[in-house]
Amino acid sequence: MEKEKIVNDILAGVSEKLKDLEVEKISIVNNIKNNSISLTGLSIKLKNKTIAPCIYLDNYINRLEMDPYYDLYSAVDSIDKTVRRAFEKIEDEDVDLQFNQAKAREKVIVRLINYEMNKELLKDAIYIRFLDLAITFRWLVDINGNKGDILVTKKIGAPWGLSLEELYEMAMKNTMKNYAPVISKLDSFIRSFCEKESIPMPIDLYPDDINPSLLMTNCDGVYGAVALLDEKVLEEAYNRIGDDYYIIPSSVNEVIAVPREFVYDEEDVKQLIKRVNEEEVPNGQILSNSLYYYSHIDKQVSLKM
Repeated sequence: MEKEKIVNDILAGVSEKLKDLEVEKISIVNNIKNNSISLTGLSIKLKNKTIAPCIYLDNYINRLEMDPYYDLYSAVDSIDKTVRRAFEKIEDEDVDLQFNQAKAREKVIVRLINYEMNKELLKDAIYIRFLDLAITFRWLVDINGNKGDILVTKKIGAPWGLSLEELYEMAMKNTMKNYAPVISKLDSFIRSFCEKESIPMPIDLYPDDINPSLLMTNCDGVYGAVALLDEKVLEEAYNRIGDDYYIIPSSVNEVIAVPREFVYDEEDVKQLIKRVNEEEVPNGQILSNSLYYYSHIDKQVSLKM
């Protein structure tokens, strides 16, 4: 069954299911996510609600295509229940999405994404180029205890009369406040992860955790690659390693600092990064295929071409 027909059938089915609610508008939307991933969503706006939840349909569509025991009725029924639960949690009086400079001082943060892979997303976004990456700004929102964020664009949440430099400085302070940076030994992180996930321990770990390589992320482990922008984090990694270091972009969530003496051939490392991104990292979490380098003298990160 073609995707377009499935989407239209879902739209018709959900519209029928929601007849008892005061639906102002129900429509299909296509949202572009990180690395140009396009998701198909169902947006439902009620007359008495400010917020219109968006239910993404891709998982339902995939299951309808792959599972012979899962039918349209089951998908529509599940979406209907999800929509109703979403509206039950929304209390408009607790929601404030008005964009202004005063609120921006507390709620705007930064994220680091790939520039080339996100050109479509960046068309309307406010961003700053950084090497082969883009620094984007996100607006933190809290709807009844459910945290989320919205991309700051030229139309929504323009720089409030601020220069890009001022906006960036403000957003970085908020990012560090809301998502405290974390630096840990790479071997310690791997061991902890393997124990948590009940995965066999890799046999090539250095004994007694003597590998000086470090993993840099944040307290949530989400979009922690912004460590590349934090001078204090970069300096702390230098102090722990005791030398300049290469930076491997593991994903948008974390980067790995490797002592320069551990890298014998930069091209080999670049090929490894590319292969891991192609085979292991989910497309939406890829940061870059590039290799970076931190120089203590220059106090900055550069791109190894």
